[in-house]
Amino acid sequence: MAYSLFEFVSIMFDKQRYARCTDVDKKQHFFMVMRTMSILFPVEVNNFNIIGINQVAVIDYLHFLACITYKRQPRELSIPTKKSDKEKSKISKFKKEIITTYLRYRQLDMRDFDFLVSINEDFICSELKNIELTIKESSDYFSQV
Repeated sequence: MAYSLFEFVSIMFDKQRYARCTDVDKKQHFFMVMRTMSILFPVEVNNFNIIGINQVAVIDYLHFLACITYKRQPRELSIPTKKSDKEKSKISKFKKEIITTYLRYRQLDMRDFDFLVSINEDFICSELKNIELTIKESSDYFSQV
């Protein structure tokens, strides 16, 4: 079974899942596992820095060291992930036709509009609200006539 590097590093600390790894997986991730495990075991990894060494045996030894030293994957090897922005843009609540009307009125393209939003989103929202109100009033006026 093909594992990604991050999966394989987490498998290094689990005996049951490691037993299912093939020699091909161990050889495939040898270089990066050595770099990653050098954070935890710098002396051992440096001693195995020999050309032509049996890569599978080295990975097995590092797995053995990891299992007897740690109960689970330590935080030093955890990969931080970027948190998604939970806050939506205020611009997204406006209809596309209002934004295109604003772009036409100000003679802007979408790139300039995105730049303006990044500078002062509140001001752009107020202008879009004014345009929305104007469109609504004009449609009400012409529907009555």
